[in-house]
Amino acid sequence: MGWTSVAYSKAEHTSLTKKQAFEFITKEFWNYPIAMWHFKKAKDQWEHNEFYALMQSPQGKNFIMVIIIDIKDGEIYWKEIEESMGPAYCNCPKDMFKFVVAPNGHAIKWREQCESKNIKYQNYEERCNQG
Repeated sequence: MGWTSVAYSKAEHTSLTKKQAFEFITKEFWNYPIAMWHFKKAKDQWEHNEFYALMQSPQGKNFIMVIIIDIKDGEIYWKEIEESMGPAYCNCPKDMFKFVVAPNGHAIKWREQCESKNIKYQNYEERCNQG
């Protein structure tokens, strides 16, 4: 998939907060309920913001989506990468994996890379209060 963009003036690239990212993603992916999510903020203009979402399809299937986010010149750009596509971003909390069917293909190596980082999941209220 390619990049998608829309006008956006609520934040700059490195000032995007967890709450702003969550609000943006839930608006853009309104048809896919998000059960769990994790946000890794970009440290500088060359790094992407990373949003990891445990979503549910309209058919009831759980899946993990990695959404990379950039903000530049009043536009927000995002690109979604489903777990089976073998995302190159490996900061997904391993706690999300227990709610998704066993991986296959690219997802196996991706999950192993994420699990090796041992990132802990925090609940929604904690994350929004941290900005």
